[in-house]
Amino acid sequence: MKILKSVAVIGFIFGMSHLGLAQKIELGVKAGANFNGLNLSSGGKLVTTRYNTRVGFHLGGYMSIRIKSLALQPELIFSQQGQNFTTPYWSNLSTTLNYINLPVIFKYHPTNWLNLQVGPQLGYLISSKGDVLSTVGNPPTLGLAASGKNLKDYTNPLDFSIAFGMGIDLPLGLSLTARYNMGVTNVNKYWGSTNLPPGNITPSFSTANTQNQVFQLSLGYKLRSFGK
Repeated sequence: MKILKSVAVIGFIFGMSHLGLAQKIELGVKAGANFNGLNLSSGGKLVTTRYNTRVGFHLGGYMSIRIKSLALQPELIFSQQGQNFTTPYWSNLSTTLNYINLPVIFKYHPTNWLNLQVGPQLGYLISSKGDVLSTVGNPPTLGLAASGKNLKDYTNPLDFSIAFGMGIDLPLGLSLTARYNMGVTNVNKYWGSTNLPPGNITPSFSTANTQNQVFQLSLGYKLRSFGK
C-alpha cells in the first residue's frame, strides 16, 4: 500500500511540474450517485443478517491535465458510502460512512470522446453513523436495535482504494463517468477481535474484515479550460 501511495504522489508531482507541456488543462465540477456496499469477510459477520446495497451520492471538483492522449486528473470529492442490512427481526437498517476522497486518476484517451481511467484514492472519514444491535448471551445472539449511533469508535479514519472506470466527453462541456472504487484497507477497528465491541453494541460489520466497495455514476461540467 505504501508503494501505491508513493506512485500516486510521484505521478501528481510529475503532472504539476510539466504543466508547460500540457495541451489542455480543465477545471470542473462533478456529482452523481453512489451504489455502495461493504465487502465483509465470512468470519465476523452478524449472524442471520442480509446485507444490501445502499444508494448515496457524491459531489466535488476536478482538474484535468492532458498531454496528447494521456491525462492526470486529481479530484476532491465528498462521498456518502456504507450499506443497508436486514435481520430476522429488524429491517431497513443502515450504516452511513461519509468521506472526503482524493482520487488521482490516470486517463487514456483512445479517441477524442472516450477515456479509460485508473488510479489510487485516499479517503478521510468525516462522519460515521449507523444502526446498531445489542448482543446478548454466549455465543452472542442479536437483541434490540438502536438507530443513528455514532460509529467513530468502531471505524478507521483513513481509507485507501483503487479506482477503475471509463468516461465519455459530451457537447456543452459535459461528461459522463462510470467508476468502481475497490477498497483495500480495513474500515473496521475491531476486525478479527475475539471480544465484542464495548457495551455489547454491534454495528453492521461486527468483527468482519471490511472494505468499501463503491460504484459511481457521475455527471461532470467543465468550468474553465486552458490550452488547445
